Amino acid sequence: MILLHGDYQLGSRQRLNQLTTEAKNSNKEVVWLNGLQMDPTQLTQTLESFSLFNQERLTVVENFFFRPKSQLKQTLMGILKANSESQVIFWEKKAIDGRQLRALKFIQVELFKTPQVIFKFLDNFRPNNLQTILGLFHQAIIKHPAELIFYLLAGRIRQLLIAQTAPKELKGAPWQRAQWHKQAQAFSREQLEKLYHQFLEIDIAIKTGQSVWRLEDQLDLLLIDL
Repeated sequence: MILLHGDYQLGSRQRLNQLTTEAKNSNKEVVWLNGLQMDPTQLTQTLESFSLFNQERLTVVENFFFRPKSQLKQTLMGILKANSESQVIFWEKKAIDGRQLRALKFIQVELFKTPQVIFKFLDNFRPNNLQTILGLFHQAIIKHPAELIFYLLAGRIRQLLIAQTAPKELKGAPWQRAQWHKQAQAFSREQLEKLYHQFLEIDIAIKTGQSVWRLEDQLDLLLIDL
């Protein structure tokens, strides 16, 4: 059994695609389960039954460990432990905390973290800091897709806007909230609202095929205009 988790979803998804492709190339059946909704019968049948053509089976379970605590979840964990030799990949959209990981000694764990250069770029994103943020952006874009940086920067702008307008609704660890509050103070509310709407317009243009600029170039111009 393998667990893929962490905040760097692009990396964990690429790894998942690699593993499922390898399984299919080895003539294995790949079965996908929704970890938030599966029940004991469904899980047991998937792990213990034979495939129609007597193939080996790889089971992919998504977001099981973020399922709320319950007796049903404990039952499912018992089934998984009893079938610990089965070929199962767990994929989680975020990082699992250490307490849960300590109970998963029967699972091989792979953690995917957002690259450090992108975190530095996000944390330095503020007005009157053009040289730093442009340099970090150009470093990040060498190895990482513009779509990832766009998505993460849009999320940071939302966090900064919430920090200014509805601070009690800001979610995250105490140190994160403190950092976002401090970063938000570098912007006026009008600046953040303008950025938010610019990102919406770029997103719509890309999805509708109306954009004549590469996303990388649009981000460059947006940073220069900050």
